[in-house]
Amino acid sequence: MNACLPLFALASGDKCANTFAAARALTPHLARSRTLDRKLVAATMTMSFGASDAEGAWNWRDAYDAIEVAVVLQLRRLAPQIARLEDAPAQIAALLAGLNALTLTHTRRSEEQVALDQFSTPPELAAVAVAAAQIRPGDKVLEPSAGTGLMAIIAEACGASLTLNEIAEHRSGLLDLAFPSAARSRHDAVHLPDMLSSSGGFHAVLTNPPFQQLEAHLHAALACLADGGRLSAIVPARLFEDKAAMRSLCAKGAFIAALDFQTRAYAKHGTSVDAGLLVIDRSPNEGSVQVPVIQTRDLDHLAELAASLPARPTAQARVFRVASNVAFLEPRARALATPSSRLAFLGSASPVAYRTRDACEEGRIVGLYQAYQVASIAIEGARAHPSAMVEAAAMASVRPPKPTYRPLLSPHLLADGVLSDAQVETIIYAGEAHGAMLPGSWVLGESPHEVMLAREDNPAAVNFRRGFFLGDGTGIGKGRQGVGVIADNMAQGRLRAVWLSKNDSLLEDARRDWCAIGGSPGDLVSQSGWKQADAIAMDRGILFTTYATLRQPARGDRPSRLDQIVRWLGAEFDGVIIFDEAHAMAN
Repeated sequence: MNACLPLFALASGDKCANTFAAARALTPHLARSRTLDRKLVAATMTMSFGASDAEGAWNWRDAYDAIEVAVVLQLRRLAPQIARLEDAPAQIAALLAGLNALTLTHTRRSEEQVALDQFSTPPELAAVAVAAAQIRPGDKVLEPSAGTGLMAIIAEACGASLTLNEIAEHRSGLLDLAFPSAARSRHDAVHLPDMLSSSGGFHAVLTNPPFQQLEAHLHAALACLADGGRLSAIVPARLFEDKAAMRSLCAKGAFIAALDFQTRAYAKHGTSVDAGLLVIDRSPNEGSVQVPVIQTRDLDHLAELAASLPARPTAQARVFRVASNVAFLEPRARALATPSSRLAFLGSASPVAYRTRDACEEGRIVGLYQAYQVASIAIEGARAHPSAMVEAAAMASVRPPKPTYRPLLSPHLLADGVLSDAQVETIIYAGEAHGAMLPGSWVLGESPHEVMLAREDNPAAVNFRRGFFLGDGTGIGKGRQGVGVIADNMAQGRLRAVWLSKNDSLLEDARRDWCAIGGSPGDLVSQSGWKQADAIAMDRGILFTTYATLRQPARGDRPSRLDQIVRWLGAEFDGVIIFDEAHAMAN
């Protein structure tokens, strides 16, 4: 869920609101894969608080909290990818490690941090803990020491219903802002079995407890589980050598695994203490014997091991995550009032169900060509394309890869044949491509269009998202495929898109295809409707423009047409840009 909050806090004296405002301002930099250096973070905190750290308005522990919340907000944007954690644990963990690498290393401590033993979980290790707990939609999950929510956001992306507890006042205030839909409390985690009315009913407990009172926190966490529930706890590696403590824990459940992290796993978050993952299923009627501690080679090995643990007794059936479109489409602060029903047709969208297949019969020979058919996937409920399709025999001999991406589309589009199986296949592969980044790192030049190759460790380097080239011929319905890709992205909360084409007469063709899938004509508006000097006053929808319009330069105090589009999209834009009739770009 995206909380409807202003970018900067209105109440300058509200420390939590100001910290959260700074986090929101830092998030676009993470979205662009830019490193959060000390200069940037200090400037953002000073702007948010209205004064510098030297003036006592904030300290660097507040800045670290703001960075962590910014990571939480960026992870929420990546929720569709994170939801595939069980399918691709190593890849998701690597993605999160790359995001964490963009943040500052914690080098300063506060008295409260030392007293409460506050060392937040790196997101890649949080993903490992969530994978080990086998969190799926329908699970009730408790995090007794939630911190800034770095572990909770991974569980949320996997579909969990969250209950978050955090005793520290500042961090619990940040949780209130970042997780408004979760149940929240502010107790000492040791007393949660007695304080929570839902105690004893959780499918899983995810915890990174204070290491100073470790055993009491772990026993309390086990007591909060339902029978068959799973404790997935990040603990100091020394616990594995404490035979008395391990026997005490094993007496309360079935010992599943002990995974030793690689050394200095927490170095980014300010401690060199060696840590590991302890996994126990609550089984009050019988204890278990401790199994050997597994030494992991690297993050990939650790993630794969965590995802391959024995099934949790209370595990939900493996289903693909259903996104909450109400959360994605809720009203937000906007420049132009529009009807509340705008884009409401996306509210019924759900993940497209399909299965991959290893082989299928080859299409029949049609003259010099071969009949085209969807080869690597079988899409449930989708109808065959209404007209015959062919491809070259050489192309037919190459099977496309098996995708994992599942777009969000209204079920009736498939059931009624509005989108054929071949068109949905294109939407799936487009989403698969957009979920990856192109190889190489780049730095921006003086001109907006100029980029230069750079080393990966360059703090100013950026990465670019992979695009998708659609080369289908006449009769396939490229317009339907294009609007399908836009609808999928809008259902996931990316509510602005740009459609570039050869001339203005093609606007009606684009509107025809958009209306065919349930949209309204007013969702697609031409850029020519605004003067060059005016800001585009449209809060959501598709901006249609032409290649000729983009060539209009700045004139006096009027920005160029390209700058006008960039300002409308905003720094956080990560939606769709369609280049229709791409041959008309003329370089």
